[in-house]
Amino acid sequence: MCVGEKRQLIVPPDLGYGEQGAGEVIPGGATLYFDIELLKVESGPPPVNVFKQIDNDNDAMLSREELSNYLKQQVSSKLSQEITFLFSQGCRKVIIAWLAYRVAPT
Repeated sequence: MCVGEKRQLIVPPDLGYGEQGAGEVIPGGATLYFDIELLKVESGPPPVNVFKQIDNDNDAMLSREELSNYLKQQVSSKLSQEITFLFSQGCRKVIIAWLAYRVAPT
């Protein structure tokens, strides 16, 4: 599509709400029609070469250790982001309980 172009998307019942419909708003077996217009196109973030991030010794091969270290780093980073978000939302008690649950030895 080009910017400013308009199209109609047609969603048949089997790809939409099916025979059950959606409450009183969309009856069962309904075909959905969407009129859309492309308003603008923006550049996304540059692609990331995850392989290079994982391949620490640059041997063009991934070892179990390299993959394990990368996954641990990603989980740790995600956990840090979640904690920062929750603290910013004033959820200190929830975080402490969640960390105690996650960190407790099995």
